[in-house]
Amino acid sequence: MAFPFVTAPPTVRACALGPVTVLLDTFTGRVETLLGPAVRLWVTLSACGDVATAAREVRNLDPGRLYQLVDDLIAEGLLVATHRPLPWPAPADGVPTEPSWGTRELSAQPEPPGVASRKDMMLPGLALALILAARRFGRAESRFARLLRLVECTAPRGRRPASPEAAERAVNAVRRVARLFPARVACLEESIAVALVLAARGQRVTWCHGVAADPIRFHAWMQTEGGQRVGEPPESDRYTPLIEIPALRRSECSTRRR
Repeated sequence: MAFPFVTAPPTVRACALGPVTVLLDTFTGRVETLLGPAVRLWVTLSACGDVATAAREVRNLDPGRLYQLVDDLIAEGLLVATHRPLPWPAPADGVPTEPSWGTRELSAQPEPPGVASRKDMMLPGLALALILAARRFGRAESRFARLLRLVECTAPRGRRPASPEAAERAVNAVRRVARLFPARVACLEESIAVALVLAARGQRVTWCHGVAADPIRFHAWMQTEGGQRVGEPPESDRYTPLIEIPALRRSECSTRRR
């Protein structure tokens, strides 16, 4: 290693899911899972940013393997070498699950869309067309970041909270329009389209992207300012948000956890 210190880029989010820690690069969309001693290594490094210190504290990981793992994470862009220790936030606590070897169902299948008028479907059609264009044109490694940028740029237009009813109507309209597009439209594209539609109407919701365990899977959804998930099955509560746009202030986070 050229440098004895490392840090995680600001685009990398980590979530602890029991014995597994999931890393997500929000720029490239790259995902890495850490198991066993590698989980302890990430937590230790996040607290100190010093590879030598981590090598002393993570004793159940061979030093040669430890340094190789750090090099691999640097090569993947999930860590960067630095000239001084730069600790970063510890992994978020996810919803732990007991191992079921994939036999436990965790459905994120949306409910069938409700009724939406043709007038209500015009704006969702434009939003989905914009999202699919942003997905297709540009470098493949920055595709995920381009889609997030759409939400970030339009979020400030939502000056008043969207009611659960208004958000539900937008979700229904987007899902109906999505069935007509001759392209893959999944939860990521649908949820961003809902955010764009509501922002164009001056309404605000929170766009979320999160992870669940057993097996590891990702999902994107919308929720109101009251924390109500819109158009989602009950099982979606097991997803832990890694990205929230607009980001919640600490006071809001503490209030929702009560």
